[in-house]
Amino acid sequence: MTIEYFWFNERAAPPQLMLSHLEDIGRLVEHLTMRPQTMDRARISAVGGNGTRTVFAIERDAFPGAHPDGRIIGTGSLVPVRTPSDHYGLITDVIVIDRYTPHTEGIMPRMVEMLIAEARRLGLNHVDHVSAPERPELNWLYPNAGFELLKTNTYRLALKA
Repeated sequence: MTIEYFWFNERAAPPQLMLSHLEDIGRLVEHLTMRPQTMDRARISAVGGNGTRTVFAIERDAFPGAHPDGRIIGTGSLVPVRTPSDHYGLITDVIVIDRYTPHTEGIMPRMVEMLIAEARRLGLNHVDHVSAPERPELNWLYPNAGFELLKTNTYRLALKA
């Protein structure tokens, strides 16, 4: 088994993104949001069209009968933000299916490293990540990657039900 990573940041879904991968992405997003998700090429393409950079981790098995296109088992996104006072990024939607199993160990930190490297390449001043305090199993990752916990208030106004 090998893990390959590929970037998606264009206006069209990359050619290596197969129909089966859309189902994989739907499962990842459903796991993240706890709501059923349906993915199609248009929805994925819309993500790349706003400047967001997304990395996918694909598991490719070498055994007979394995899916020939591999299986997307992880994803994470960097959203660049430019305001009059700052140019920064938001790392979001970092998720790995089966993240607690030995064969996926290291994938989530690797994707975060890649997102940070992309933020540096883009010349961003800093990157932020908001992680739910009720998910302590994930909160180890960001301090280990050099993030510091900020003392801020986060407010949200829901615009859609």
